[in-house]
Amino acid sequence: MTNKLKIFLCLILTLGSGIHCNAASSITEVTYFSKTMNSNRKMNVYLPDGYNQNTYYPTFYLMHGGGQRYYTWANPFDGNVKAILDQAISSGKAVPMIVVMPDAPDFAPNLFTRELCDDVIPFVEKTYRVKPEKDSRALAGLSWGGLQVLDAGLYRYDLFGYLGVFSSGWFIGDNIYNVMRTYLASNGSKIEQSMRYFYYGQGGPSDIAYNNGAETMKLLRANGITIDYWEHSGSHSFVCWRQDLQEILPFLFKHGTPSVAITAPAANASYTAPAAINITATASDPNGTISKVEFFNGTTKLGEDVSAPYAYSWTNVPVGTYTITAVATDNAGTKATSAAVTLKVNVAQAAYNNTIHEIPGTIQAEAFDVGGNGFAYFDETPGSETGVSFRNDEDVDIENCTDVGAGYNVGWATSGEWLEYTVNVQNSGVYHMDLRIACDGDGRTLSISMDGANIASNITIPNTTGWQTWQTVRVSNIQLSAGQKTMRLTIGDVDYINLNFVTFVLANNPPAISITAPSDNSTFSVLQTVELIATATDTDGSITKVDFYNGATILGSDNTSPFSYSWSGMPAGSYTITAKATDDKGAVTSSAPITVVIQEVVTGVNEEIDPAPAIYPNPFEDNIILNYPHEFNYEICDLTGSVLHAGIGEGEKRIGENLQSGMYLLRVTNNGKSIVFKILKK
Repeated sequence: MTNKLKIFLCLILTLGSGIHCNAASSITEVTYFSKTMNSNRKMNVYLPDGYNQNTYYPTFYLMHGGGQRYYTWANPFDGNVKAILDQAISSGKAVPMIVVMPDAPDFAPNLFTRELCDDVIPFVEKTYRVKPEKDSRALAGLSWGGLQVLDAGLYRYDLFGYLGVFSSGWFIGDNIYNVMRTYLASNGSKIEQSMRYFYYGQGGPSDIAYNNGAETMKLLRANGITIDYWEHSGSHSFVCWRQDLQEILPFLFKHGTPSVAITAPAANASYTAPAAINITATASDPNGTISKVEFFNGTTKLGEDVSAPYAYSWTNVPVGTYTITAVATDNAGTKATSAAVTLKVNVAQAAYNNTIHEIPGTIQAEAFDVGGNGFAYFDETPGSETGVSFRNDEDVDIENCTDVGAGYNVGWATSGEWLEYTVNVQNSGVYHMDLRIACDGDGRTLSISMDGANIASNITIPNTTGWQTWQTVRVSNIQLSAGQKTMRLTIGDVDYINLNFVTFVLANNPPAISITAPSDNSTFSVLQTVELIATATDTDGSITKVDFYNGATILGSDNTSPFSYSWSGMPAGSYTITAKATDDKGAVTSSAPITVVIQEVVTGVNEEIDPAPAIYPNPFEDNIILNYPHEFNYEICDLTGSVLHAGIGEGEKRIGENLQSGMYLLRVTNNGKSIVFKILKK
C-alpha cells in the first residue's frame, strides 16, 4: 500500500467516523534508553494543539494489547487516537494533555511496571513540559495492556491518580490473582483514598475478557475500590476500545482542575440592538484559587474579571448571533473553558419589510414582525426545523405551502408559542376573522389579542386530517377600534397547528359622515352661537348618534337626524371641528375636519369714565354690585347682543338676579360715555 493510499484511507476512516483531525496537534515517534531493558526503546507521543513551553500539561500513558505495538493506538485503522483526542480537547470535553504510548509487547505485568516507572516516566518528565505529580498522571490499557495497568496502577498507586482498564481482568485462581487478592485486602482502602477515578470498560458478553473483567471488578469493589463501569458494543476489538477512550477522556485530570460555568445569559437568550448584555460566571478550583475569568465572543476576548462574582458588561452589541464562553485560570496556570452559550441580538420590533398589515385585509402567517425570539415571537426550539430558505435566520418553523396561492405557512407551532404582527385597523367597527389552518388531530385551539386585550380566546381548530389539508375557521362579530396595534396569535394547550393566513373583513359597512355647516374656515364672533350640522348615513343599518368634537374634546351629541349642536360661549381662537358617526353595530367613522375661527366682539369704543365704575364680585352667584357715584344707565346683554335687562341707577345697585348661569355683557353709560364689562354668573 502506498503512502498516498494510506493517507486517503485514513481520511475516509476519520471523516466517516465523524471525528476530525486537528492538523496543529501531532504524534511523534520518540527513542529513549531503557535501563530496565538495557536497550533503546520507542514510544509514540501525542502533543495537543498549542503545546508550548510556557504551560505544564498532565500526562496520559496509554497501553496497547497483546500482539500489538506502540503505534497501534496511533493507527487510524485501529486506535485513531489523534482524531479522538483532537475532538475531545477542541470541544472542551477533555483538558489538553500529553499522551504517551509506550512499547511493551507481551511484557509481563511486573516487568512493564519497572519499565514504566523507572524509564518511561522519568524520560517523559525530563523531556516534556508536564506536571510531575500523581493527580496529573493517568494510565489505561486494553486487553493484555489492561493487566499491565492493573499491576502498575495498583502497586504504584502513589504515581497515578487515574486508571482505565479496557476489556481485561485477572484469570481467576492463577498466581497473580491470588497475590493481588492478598495485596488488596491490606491496601484497598489506601488505593481508594488515593485514586481520583477508575474506569472499567468491556465489550459486552461476547468480549472474551468479559468474565475475567467481571470477577476482577468484583474483587476490587470487595476491597473498597470504586469502579465506574461502562459497557459498549464491539466485543474484543477497537470498535469497543475507541469508545472506551472517548468515554474516559472527559474524566481525566479533573481533580485539581478549575471549573467554570456561565450563569447568565441563558442559552439562546435574545436581545434588541444596541444591546447591553451582562455576562456572569461562577468558577472554582478544588485545591487552589482562581486567578481570573476571561470572557470570549468566539475567539475574541471581551474582557476579564479577577475576583468573584465574575462578570463582564458587554455594551452596544450590534445585531448578530454570538457564541459566548468563559475561561477560568487557576493559580497554577491551569485553564478550564465553560460550555458555550449562544445568544442573539435582534433589530427592534417592527413590521416585516416595514409593511404594516392593513385591516380589513389578509395577514400572511410567515410575515410576522422582525425583532427576534422573545420580542416579536416566542418559539421553544432554536432554528427552523424545515430547511426552507425563507426567513431562516429566525427560530419560527416555516415550510412550503400547498394551499391555494402556495407560498409558505408556519408549522410545528406548539403550545404557548406566539407570533406578533403590526397592524393598522382602518376603521372602528365589527369584523369577521377568517383563519386558514391545517392540523392532524383533535383538541387544538388558539387565541388572538390586540395590544394585549383578547379579541378571540381558545378558538377551536378542527381536525383537517392532514398538515397540508387546509380549512377556514371564521370568528364572527369582533369589535375593533381604529388605529395601529400589535396583534398576537398564541397556540393553545395542544401542540402543533399549521397556519397559512388570517383575513379580516368588515362585518358591516361603516357609516359615512360629513359636516355640512358651517363651511371650512368660517369666522364668528364670541357673541355668536355656531350651529354645527352634519349629515350621516349607513348603508346596512342606522345611525345611533353623532358626536361633535373640538379637537379631542367632545362638545355634544345628537342621536336624531338632522344631526346638530349649538356651540356657544367659546373664547376667541381657531378651532378644529370634527363629527363622528356611530352605527347600530358599533362602527365609528370620523368626518373630515373643518376649521372655525372665533373672534372677539367689537362692542364699541370704551371711553374714559371718571371715576371708573366698580363691579363685584365677578364671577357672581346671586347678583352683582354695580357702584358708580353719579347717575348711570346700564344694559345687560347676552353674547349675541340681545338686551336682557336695562335700568337706571346711582351709587350702589344690585343687578343680575334673574340671569341664568353663563357669560354676559354689561354696558354702563354716563353723560354720553360708555364702558363694557364681561360678567359671569356661576
